[in-house]
Amino acid sequence: MAIADRPWAPAPDVALLWFRPGSIFPARPRPLDFTLEVYALTSGLTRALVSLNYPLYQIRPRLINGDLYLASVPSGIADRDPETKMGLLRDASLRFTRNIRGPWERQIRREVEGYSSWMTAPLPESLSDLAERFRQLRRVREMQWFVMDRSVLGSFALLRKSLDDLPAASEDRPKIAAAVEDGTAVLRDALALVRDQGLVHLNAFVEQTANRLVDMGVLGATEDIRWLEWREVRQALTEAGDWKARAAERKAQALTPRVATLPDEIGPPLAPNALHMHLVREVLDSLAA
Repeated sequence: MAIADRPWAPAPDVALLWFRPGSIFPARPRPLDFTLEVYALTSGLTRALVSLNYPLYQIRPRLINGDLYLASVPSGIADRDPETKMGLLRDASLRFTRNIRGPWERQIRREVEGYSSWMTAPLPESLSDLAERFRQLRRVREMQWFVMDRSVLGSFALLRKSLDDLPAASEDRPKIAAAVEDGTAVLRDALALVRDQGLVHLNAFVEQTANRLVDMGVLGATEDIRWLEWREVRQALTEAGDWKARAAERKAQALTPRVATLPDEIGPPLAPNALHMHLVREVLDSLAA
C-alpha cells in the first residue's frame, strides 16, 4: 500500500532569506503602518503575482528588531514541477502583456477609484460601525493594490523581461520596446492613483479615526494611533483599555538605541536563480517608478 506524501506546508521564517525591500516600504514601520499598509500591500501583491503564475507562494513581511524585511516564500507546486509552472508563467506573459493600457483604462482604473471613494466617504457616527469600517479598511486597501498589481505592475515586469530576453536583431524588438514604453506610462498613472493618492486617502481615514479616539480621551494625540496595531484600533473604539499607556510604551521602545545595524539580508544563502525569486526584486523596484 502506498504511503501518502506528507502534506505541503509553507516554509517557516527560519528557512527563508529576508531582505530589505527598499522601494516605497518604510524602513522601520510603526505598529499601525506595519499591520495596515504593509500588510495590505504585500497581501495584494502576493495575490496578484500568484494569479499571474509567478512561481512563488507568498511575499511575506517581517519585523526584525524593528526593521522591515520581506521574503519570497517558495511555491510547493513550482518546486514539484518547475517546467510546467514556468510554462504557465510564459502563457500569462503572452496573455496579460499584449495590451496593458486597455484593461487599465476600460475597467481597472475605475475599480481603483471606487476603492478610493470608499476610503473618502464620511465616517459613521456609531463607534461600533466605525470599528467595523476600520476592519474593512485593510481589505479595501489590499484589493486596491491587488487589482493594480495584477493588471499593471506584475504584467509590466513580465513585458519588460520579454524585451530583455529578445536578441538585439529580433524583428519583434521595436514592437515590444514600444509596448514597454507605453506600459511605463500606464504604470506611472497607476502608481499615482494607488501608491500616492490611495495612501493619502488611507492616512486621512486613519487621522479621522484618531481624532475620534482623542476626543473620547482614549488617546492623547492624533499620531498616537500609529503606535497601536490595526486590530487594537478597532478594540480601542469599542473596548475599555489603557491604550494611551500602550502607545506611549511602544513609542519609548522605538526610541531606545539599537545595539547594531542589521545586514541587508538575513537567513540562509539564496540558491542561484532561485525560482521563487523570479522577477520579485524587479517588481518591488517598479513600485518606486
